[in-house]
Amino acid sequence: RAKPSPMIGWLSAYFVTQIIEVPIYAWLLRERSHRWLVALGASTVTHPIVYWAFPLLPTSYLVQLSYAEAFAVVIEAAWLSWFGLRHSVWWALVANGLSLSIGLALRNTVGWP
Repeated sequence: RAKPSPMIGWLSAYFVTQIIEVPIYAWLLRERSHRWLVALGASTVTHPIVYWAFPLLPTSYLVQLSYAEAFAVVIEAAWLSWFGLRHSVWWALVANGLSLSIGLALRNTVGWP
């Protein structure tokens, strides 16, 4: 079976991330205008860096993953806080933990994303 292109791999991972994280953030931001755009923006800012840059670090996959997820939580929390979300670090940790867990479970069970 042919391996998908790197861009297809990224788009698949991005899609899974957005399906999980955007509804969480949008619900939390329900009192704010443009909540869906703000929610979409959070992981849109971090996901390309997490997917493309952190794997280049000369260290183990587990360390790369740990740094990448910590980066995503910090940046997304700052983003959400900028738009007025209280407890943004907690919520970014929840959303990213959920999308990471589901993404890894999907990859290990069905080979996607």
